[in-house]
Formats: sequence, C-alpha cells, structure tokens
Amino acid sequence: MKKMLHLMFPALLFFSILNSTLAQPPNDSCTAAIEVFMTDVVAFSTLNATSGGPFHPNSPCPSSASDSIFSDIWYVHTAVITGELLWTLCGMADFDSRIAVYKAGATCPLKDGDLLDCNEDGPAQCTNFESELRFNVVQGETYMMRLGGFGSEEPGAQGSGSFSLDVPPSGPPNDDCANATPITLGEDQPVTNINATTDGPDHPNDQICFGFGDITAQNDVWFTFTAPVTGLIEWSTCGQVNWDSRIVVYGPNVDCGTASPDNTIGCSDATGGCANFTNILDFEVEKDSAYLMRIGGFGGDSGVGVFDLTEITPPEPPANDLCGLPDTAWVITVDEADNFDVIFAGNTTNSTISAGLIDPACGTGQGGEFPDIWYKFNTLGNEQLEVRFLGTTDGAGFFWELFDACGLPVDTNIILNSCIRFDPDDPIAIDTIMNLPPEPTEFFIRVASWIFWPPGEFFFQIIGDVVTATAEPNFPGSTSIFPNPATDRLHLNLTLKESASAEIRIVNMLGQILLKDKPGKLPPGDHQFEFDTGLFPQGIYFLVVRAEGAERGLKFIKD
Repeated sequence: MKKMLHLMFPALLFFSILNSTLAQPPNDSCTAAIEVFMTDVVAFSTLNATSGGPFHPNSPCPSSASDSIFSDIWYVHTAVITGELLWTLCGMADFDSRIAVYKAGATCPLKDGDLLDCNEDGPAQCTNFESELRFNVVQGETYMMRLGGFGSEEPGAQGSGSFSLDVPPSGPPNDDCANATPITLGEDQPVTNINATTDGPDHPNDQICFGFGDITAQNDVWFTFTAPVTGLIEWSTCGQVNWDSRIVVYGPNVDCGTASPDNTIGCSDATGGCANFTNILDFEVEKDSAYLMRIGGFGGDSGVGVFDLTEITPPEPPANDLCGLPDTAWVITVDEADNFDVIFAGNTTNSTISAGLIDPACGTGQGGEFPDIWYKFNTLGNEQLEVRFLGTTDGAGFFWELFDACGLPVDTNIILNSCIRFDPDDPIAIDTIMNLPPEPTEFFIRVASWIFWPPGEFFFQIIGDVVTATAEPNFPGSTSIFPNPATDRLHLNLTLKESASAEIRIVNMLGQILLKDKPGKLPPGDHQFEFDTGLFPQGIYFLVVRAEGAERGLKFIKD
C-alpha cells in the first residue's frame, strides 16, 4: 500500500499542477457573459471556473449545503417574446448543477436582490441532479443567466454538458387551476402532469404532506368535483400512476384565488403499501358542494396514469386510535416476557394521524404521514425498563415512542432511548429506557407506522424489576387449553362472565401469527374452539385470547 501511495503522489502532484494551469472558461465572469438565443443547444464546461456571483441566503432554491452557486459561468439572453422560457440541463450534463436568472436589466456586479429565480435540482427524471428552470421574460429585455455547481464549499461540483433555452412545451389542458377539469365519481380516470407548470399554493408548515424539503405539489394539474352525496370519498392513485405524486383537496366551494393551506380538506404525499410513492386520500364531502382537486409531483416528478374517485364506507379505526382512548399496558417480569404470558398487541391498519404530531424522535426528521395508536402505563418507580417490540406483519415497520401527555413527547435529553424504531428488515427490537423518574409515573405510548411502511400488527412487552401494584385490565372470564402437548388438534375453553368481543391467535416464538380467529361479540357463558395444529413444526407456541382490551397467553408444546 505504501508503494502504491508513493507512486500515486507524483501523479497527483502532476495533475494538480496541470489543473491549476488550465485556462478558465471564457465566460467565467459576469462581465464576460456569452450571448445565447432561443432554440440553441449550447455546449459548456465549468471546469476550472471561479465563483464570482452573489450569495442568495433567502433564495427559492433551498439546500442543506449552502446558498452559493460555485464555479459559475455566465450567459446573457435578450428576449424576443413576452412569455415563459424553459432553461434546461436535464439529461445533458454530467454533474450536480445549479442555475439562476436575474431580473431584467440587472447589470454586473449583480446583487442578491437582482435574483429573478433559480433552480438546484430539476424533475426526478434529471438523474444527475441537473437543473431546470422556467422563468417569465418581456420582449426586448435582457437577462443574465448563471450556471454553476452544488456544494458546501469551493469549488463545488464541476463538469460539462449542454443546455437549451426555448419556449416550454405546452402542458395538459387542466394545467392551470382556472381550467380545472370537471369530474364525477368513477374509476380509471386519466391523468397526466407531463409539461405542467406549478400554480397551486405552497404549504410551508405541513410536514405531513409537504415534507422532505419540498413545500408544494410541483407540476400540478387540477380537477373540480361537485359531490353527489354527503359522506366519505376516496381519491386513489395507489399503484395507478407512474410518478411520485402528491394530491391535495381544497374546499368546500373555494376558487383558485382563495385555495390555500387554510382551506385544505385533505392531502397525501405517499401512502404505505402504494408503489412509487402513490396515494390514497379519504375526505369528507357535503352534497352539492364543490371541491378543487390538485395532483402534482414531489421534486417536480411527472408522468401518466389513472385514478379512482369512489364513495366508501368509513373504515373502522382501532379502538385505541386516539390518545384520549388508550389501551392499558403494564410492567411485567422477565419470566412473564420470556414465556409470553403477557403481550400487548396492536394493529395500525386504518389508524389516523394524531393532530400536531409529525416525526417521532427516532425518525428521520424529513416528515411524512405517521398513522398511530396509543397505550398508557405506569412505571411503578422503575428507573429503567426493557422494551421488547416485534412486528408480525410482513413488510410493516413501526415507531414506539413515550409521551408525558397527549401531544407532548418526553424530553429525549433526559429520558434516554424513549423512542424505538422497528424497521421491516429487523426481526425484533429490544432496548432499555433509562433515567425514568424514581417515583411511579404514568406515560403514554405512541406506536406509529410511516408512509414508507405498510401498517400492520405487532406486540410489545415492558419489563422491569418492580411489578407489584400492576394495573392490569380484568380479563372478563377464564381460559384453558388441552391437550398440552398437542399433536393434530388443540382445544380452547373460554368462559366469559359478561358479553365480550373476542379475538384468538396462535403465535410462534418469533411472534409470527400462524392462525387467527375472530369470533366477534360472544354472550356470557362457555365457548369451545378447536384449532388444527397438525402442520405446525415441533416447538413452543402461544395461544393468545384478547377480550375487551385484556389478553391471556397460554403456552403449549407441539409434539
């Protein structure tokens, strides 16, 4: 390796000296801008260019790196039309570019206030993060054009390629909100946003639908829908369009000039389980009221497809969908956990998004949709607790997070490991919560799915040293199983003291559900159930009975 470094050093030195002596581009400075014309395809290189343009700390081109355009070169265009032009490097450059256009008549040296518009990354089809920008011009006016690279410091990205400047291709007929296409209920309704512009409002304070660094639905097209019923409508592009879509509904009875975040009925950036970051949005309507429906793309993505607009029966959310109606959990012993005597199960399917809660503390910070369900428990004075969490639905992922109260996550600087992330590719998550208060304290637990993970079933356990005074919900009856060990059949006797809704599952040692029975609401008295266990491999299993929020786990052996 040392020999290789000794050989490489002279070569690196040679190329460093060579690079420093290479000529800069002829249009490296603003005063040396090269004139460009519509319909031209212009070859360029930013290699060895310096950085001479102004900084733009409040530019419409946000970046996590910096607000500069590095290694910039310059062009100038005198407009021969009044209207919109498209300046694009998309698919024609080999580096991560940034471009900017300055106001008509602005002269060198340019200032921050001269900026007309800019672009860091074009649509998703620009796979090298090349830039693309639409801007309005007035015939006879002159516009300075700046082309450089992305980066956090000098010299930034450099490279070469070509660009074009021309009138943009016309968009769909419903490109503008004023030309929204009237639609009614129905399936397979065609939609495209290819070559569409963006004229809908920004949503800067909505991390649920407008996170990930993009505060609008770019390249949007519009529909108008007058509800024929009062009820719940489902708008679905799920797996039916070929781009990363965003959908928004405004109303009721608003016009294009007043559509805003304040009258947004509903929105979706992506829905768990829908391919290509497509969407399902359910929204309430009133008969004969009109709604504006907007569909665009994340990051300028565009494409074609169809959507469904149907009336649906509202899905039944889980009983503990709201923080105000949590299920009860409690601290158990290691033996109870190891033997699966007690588990706290749940399902995020059809759960809703808690108002005001966005990214869990152990999330990515980028935003998105987090449908959740809730539990509460008392620490009983345990200053640390072990949490075991297991998802039992293939492909599902979850966040498990502690809250002091509804809407108030715990201080993660004080209570450590209070948020646990369960990824679909991990079989089980185990962590220890530390620095809990020494006195018995009640906490809420939020279990949330994410837009990138389909919802599903799970169970968790909370394990501690102090387990007396456990506030366990009363199971409304008794259970027993036979034979144990079992061979081909397993029988369950369930005696209920009162009418109760029941659910029965058989799970393996990994918590995977092998069999499920939902007998529903059962009257008081004795009930017998029989299960086929003939195909189960030899080993230890658990039959779990859930009734009225309480559970009983019965361990059995399969011979």
